[in-house]
Amino acid sequence: MYKNISFILFLLAIGCDTNATAYKPISSGKIHTISVVIDNKLWNESPGEELQKIYSSEFLGLPQQEPLFTLNQIPPSIFTDFTRESRNIIVVSKSTKDSAFINSNKFASPQKILYINGKTNKSLVDQINKTARKAINTFKANEIKEKQKRIKNSILKTKEFDSLGNKKFSHIPDLLKKGTIAQQAKDKEIFFCDIPFTQLYMEIDGNYQPCCFGKPDGKHNILNTSMKEWMVNSPALNGIRKEMVDPNEKEFKNVNKYCTRCVSDEKRYGKSRRTACMKIHTNDSEFWGKVDRSARMFKASGLFDFCLLYTSPSPRDS
Repeated sequence: MYKNISFILFLLAIGCDTNATAYKPISSGKIHTISVVIDNKLWNESPGEELQKIYSSEFLGLPQQEPLFTLNQIPPSIFTDFTRESRNIIVVSKSTKDSAFINSNKFASPQKILYINGKTNKSLVDQINKTARKAINTFKANEIKEKQKRIKNSILKTKEFDSLGNKKFSHIPDLLKKGTIAQQAKDKEIFFCDIPFTQLYMEIDGNYQPCCFGKPDGKHNILNTSMKEWMVNSPALNGIRKEMVDPNEKEFKNVNKYCTRCVSDEKRYGKSRRTACMKIHTNDSEFWGKVDRSARMFKASGLFDFCLLYTSPSPRDS
């Protein structure tokens, strides 16, 4: 059984050009967390037990007992595409020969992956123990760099947040033309967000959500719904989009149902993840042009065009 870790999948297409330049995403994951790619059987046998014993052991020197790392088990069958973006990964598998090595930045950056291969459970346990010291030091060094980066970004974000003020749409750039959807939202104080028009988000268990802070609908999962189907036909996303582009919307039933975290944060603090994400694009006229084009098409037809997605950077969870 595997635990949830969250990540954001940024949709890379500007149009539907399948020949676009390869993109290596920024790695994700909570601090001191390792994704362990191992099948359920091995996870519940001696290799999994040894991994948990070594990497989840007590972190000495702390006033209360805490594990060295939090391990999130992932079955190999779902270790594809976006699930490969974790910052720290251990891949354990049966093989015709015993081996172990560390790979850097294979699927995302920064990223460290420890590969452990063995003929039998015993040989896997031996490899786990042989590589433990070096791997722990490698993962620790990776986390120190990540912490330093987050501290630096946190200081910068605090300055940005302090300058936002209490107006809902003070973060939408004035460079927008009067007729754009976002500008209309600003003028009429409508709850508008670029995320439903730019990003796709799901938990590692495959459950879709409107965004990393949004609530899942409890129905749609990668196992029963394709990414395109979710983005184009999701009642939750389309309900949110409809309310955001309708200048006469009063109730915001879907926004209040699925976007409760941002709604609550803005009532209490005057700012939220929504305002932070949009603040990033303050001077990006190309980005707002793409958002407006997508929003206008949805407003006119009630359909979301999967080909109009725009790569959108977003603050990572800390």
